[in-house]
Amino acid sequence: KQKDGVVEKENGEIKERTKGAKKWRKGAVWGWVKTTWFTMVFSMKDFGMMFWVRDKPSVIYGGEGVELWPRSLETIKFQLQDFRSIKKIIPNATINDVLLGIISSGLCKYLHVKSPTDLQHGLQITAILPVNLRKKPDLQELADMMRANTWWCGSSSWGNKTGAILQPIHCCNGLHPLDHVKRMKAIMDQKKHSYEAHVSFLFAKLILPCLGPKALVVYMVSYAGMVDLQVMVAEDIIPDSQFLVECFKESFLEMKNSNDRGGQNIDNGD
Repeated sequence: KQKDGVVEKENGEIKERTKGAKKWRKGAVWGWVKTTWFTMVFSMKDFGMMFWVRDKPSVIYGGEGVELWPRSLETIKFQLQDFRSIKKIIPNATINDVLLGIISSGLCKYLHVKSPTDLQHGLQITAILPVNLRKKPDLQELADMMRANTWWCGSSSWGNKTGAILQPIHCCNGLHPLDHVKRMKAIMDQKKHSYEAHVSFLFAKLILPCLGPKALVVYMVSYAGMVDLQVMVAEDIIPDSQFLVECFKESFLEMKNSNDRGGQNIDNGD
C-alpha cells in the first residue's frame, strides 16, 4: 500500500509537470502570435503615416519651415511621489502612462478653449515617443563596444540605440484626466508587445525626415524626487504657451485630487 501511494504521488507530479509544460507552450505561442500581429499592424500604420496619412490641420499643427520659427520654453515642476501615487489608482499603470495622460488631457482642455470644433470632430494628434533600445543601459568598456559595433540594434554596440513609437492622442470632451491615463495605458500595453520601436530604428534615416519638425515638443526629466515637464512651442503657432502649461497643471491637479479621494471620479469600466 505504501508503494502504491508513492507511485500515485509520482504519477500526480508527472501530470502536474505535463500540464505546466503544456500551459507554458500555449502561453509562449500566444505571446509570439501577439508580438507578430502587433508588430505588423503598428509598422504598417507607421509607414502609412510616413507616406499617405497625416493628422488633420488644427490650431497646433506645424507648417513649412516651422523648424526655423522662434521658440518659447515653459517648465512645470512636480513631485515624483505624486506621479507614483496617481499611477496606483490604475492597475499596472506606469509613470509614463500618467505623463501621457496629463499631456492628452491638457491638450483637450487647450483645444476646448482655442478650437472647440476640433474636439467635436474627434481630432487625433500623433505623438512621437523615443524608446531606448540598448539592452545594457549601464556603463560599459569602450573597447567592448567598439568590437561589438554593428549597424543593427546590438546589445553592447557603439552609439545610441533609439527607436520611436507613434502614439495617437484622441482629443475629445467629457473625459476625466484619469480616463486619459487609461486610454494611453491601453495603447502602450499593445505597443510593448511589438517591435515597432526596433523597426523604426532600422528605418530612422527615412522616417524622421518624412515626419518633419514639430510645433509642440514636450520633455520630462526626473531627478532627486522632482519631475520637470518642459514644453517647447513655436510662438507663431502657440503664442500662449503659458495657458497651455496651465492646462497641463489643471489636468495634473484633477488627477491628484482624485487620488486623495480614492479615485472616486474615474470610470473603471472598459
